[in-house]
Amino acid sequence: MKTENTKTGVAATADVVTEVTRELEAVHAKMTFMPPLTPEERAGLENFGPRSADVVEKRLTAALGHRDELPPAFDLRQFERSAASVIELSKCQKALERMLVDVRDALRSLGPPVLEESKSVLGYLRVSAAGPRQVHATVNTLKLRPRAGRRSPAPAEGARTPAASATTKT
Repeated sequence: MKTENTKTGVAATADVVTEVTRELEAVHAKMTFMPPLTPEERAGLENFGPRSADVVEKRLTAALGHRDELPPAFDLRQFERSAASVIELSKCQKALERMLVDVRDALRSLGPPVLEESKSVLGYLRVSAAGPRQVHATVNTLKLRPRAGRRSPAPAEGARTPAASATTKT
């Protein structure tokens, strides 16, 4: 069932989105503590989800509340620093996920009507492409996605086609 967007003020101007994107890229540039990983390195890491961060936070609270129960060799300060980083990274991830959901929702509400309008643009340009101008080359690049050929593959040599096998029966 298709629902209509009932929110008011769901309008994004290209200038506003461009500015926000620049700001996000500037924030990303500040995040030098996140080393880029190769796909192989990423595949070798263990999973760490939102519940894991909650567990770390609870255990940090317990450790801080019961310092005397921990062995002297346990480096509570190091654990506290590492746990705080993990907890804050988890909060950052949750904020980014909320933003991503909002961006996807905006695209889903604003995108389809614009896609329909772009089909009209393509139609108008196709009509113009019949002329001797360079619009024809441009129109060929504007298709949404290339389509595969609709022909069935050629039969193998010596293979019978259904029509041929029907006529050769006795």
